[in-house]
Amino acid sequence: MDWLRAVQQLRDNREPGVLVTVIEVRGHAPREAGAKMVVSREASWGSVGGGNLEATAVARAREMMSSGAAGPQTCELQLNPHAHTEHGRQCCGGSVRMLLEPLAVRPVVALFGIGHVGYELARILSRLPVQLLLVDSRAEQLDR
Repeated sequence: MDWLRAVQQLRDNREPGVLVTVIEVRGHAPREAGAKMVVSREASWGSVGGGNLEATAVARAREMMSSGAAGPQTCELQLNPHAHTEHGRQCCGGSVRMLLEPLAVRPVVALFGIGHVGYELARILSRLPVQLLLVDSRAEQLDR
């Protein structure tokens, strides 16, 4: 599954995630600027380069999800045999800067009673990035 479908799957399942993008490469690195990866609490899709670089990106992304971070963060790693990091060494010789963007979980809006006012509210809310739940004891009100 590619990273774009992973984003959609996380949204559909109402699960948090983080989109990781390589935004700058200086010197040698395993991937070029623009490489992307999506990280969820238990999986990842795509790749930003493997090894220490990717392990660091996954760990930071999961820290962001755990802390409830709402804004993007950047992270820069040196990829040389002398740079000591939490996940080992990577000896490409360059440096990589990554952007980590939280993927917001769509809020759920439940609308009870789909009469003339509820219907208009539903039309307005259907244009927003929310999961809309319509509830009415009259089945015919939900058909339209």
